[in-house]
Amino acid sequence: MSDDALRELLAAYALNACEPNEVAQVERYLARDPEAAAEVAQLSTAAAWIGATEALTPPAELRASVLAAARAHHRGPAPDDDLTRLYRTETDRFETLIPTLESDDLAAMTANGLSVRDLVIHLAAMESMISAGLGAPVSNLDAGTDVDQRTAMFIEAYALRPIEDVLVLWREAIARITEWAATGATTGPLPWLGIEVGRDTVLISRAFETWIHADDIRRATGRQLEPPSPAHLHCMADFSMRSLPTWLDVSGRSHPGCTARVVLTGAGGGSWLVPLAPRESAGGEPVDVVLEVDIVEWCHRIGERVTTDAIAVRVAGDDALATDILEAASALATL
Repeated sequence: MSDDALRELLAAYALNACEPNEVAQVERYLARDPEAAAEVAQLSTAAAWIGATEALTPPAELRASVLAAARAHHRGPAPDDDLTRLYRTETDRFETLIPTLESDDLAAMTANGLSVRDLVIHLAAMESMISAGLGAPVSNLDAGTDVDQRTAMFIEAYALRPIEDVLVLWREAIARITEWAATGATTGPLPWLGIEVGRDTVLISRAFETWIHADDIRRATGRQLEPPSPAHLHCMADFSMRSLPTWLDVSGRSHPGCTARVVLTGAGGGSWLVPLAPRESAGGEPVDVVLEVDIVEWCHRIGERVTTDAIAVRVAGDDALATDILEAASALATL
């Protein structure tokens, strides 16, 4: 091929549009003609800038790899105590659930009146509320601390955004909470109640709600329910027994001077003597009432996923006391 013919191919060469046999000839020509090589360099630069003005669709795997790196970066320190491990275990289990959901699953309605997608947004709203209360905000959305209003604002803000964007915010809040838990802090906020509580209460309440909502999603999409491990169930149950006197008081159902024995059956269960008013110690036997209920059922009652009249419970003693205990168990339930 003549030099004149090769010069006519320089523009095509700069755009990588030459045939393999043409490429070899053009490159030999460029090696012996510095002026032609300079022209190709200019053409290549121009082609690059033209390409930069066009929107390109990234490869499908790029988004996943970038988000995976972000997740790894924002997971926070490794849990070093039982309650942080409980919190991270339940949030990790929830994160594992979400990729299994199809688009139809995200539209399914859950027990609390939200779609699966909106329930994921609700959890991001709650976790980011806790994070902000700890002085580590992860969202610029001024949504306040009322649970229903905050949830509605987040649902509106994320209505047209990919579910992965919601999860990025949720993970970031979890990382900030985990970092706070590692500082040795003794108290933290429950912003929607406007109160400071013990660090343990913050971690257990968030782990508990995450599990309850994960099971809401499993139930709504026809999946098998997955309770926490027996050790973690026992931890949640023990927390509920220590909190029950306060919950009775908050709901106007306390009974000073009375004691209940609550027996939770199943893996992780146990037996607890519980005073039925705050700032009191449990009395000895005989107690005023005994309740025996499956531990998962008890936890579902705390989360208001089963009503007082529907829970399978055996009662010995004062039925009215038993009713008050079961009613008060869901005193802190939100959605």
